[in-house]
Amino acid sequence: MSITIQLNPSLENRLRENASKKGIGVDQFVMQFLERNFPETAAASLAVPKREAELLQKINLDIPAQTWALYLELKAKRSANTASSAELATLLGITEKVEAANVQRLTVLAELAQLRNVSLHDLMEQLGLTPNHE
Repeated sequence: MSITIQLNPSLENRLRENASKKGIGVDQFVMQFLERNFPETAAASLAVPKREAELLQKINLDIPAQTWALYLELKAKRSANTASSAELATLLGITEKVEAANVQRLTVLAELAQLRNVSLHDLMEQLGLTPNHE
């Protein structure tokens, strides 16, 4: 990108003198000066504030894959009326853990939505989270 600016003669002379002392052109000198004094802020502007980062980490359900697999297997058995009473008790225990994790997750999502000043629904859409209507 090219920018043209009007400088007063005194400032222009100082820029040229300093560039000459460094043995570089005035364009390069000005560019180096600007880069030193205006570091790239694109990464900083994309960075998530600390509290938001903490909340985003908490959003993922902390349920092991093996537990999910057992949960789905036991749900299928319950639906087919083939689950034993012990399996139903295990399913109930897992269900309680999943529900507690979901309550925690919604609490965190609500706080994050408030920080971002968006609705919970909009935040869930932004994060690609869709409710599971079973």
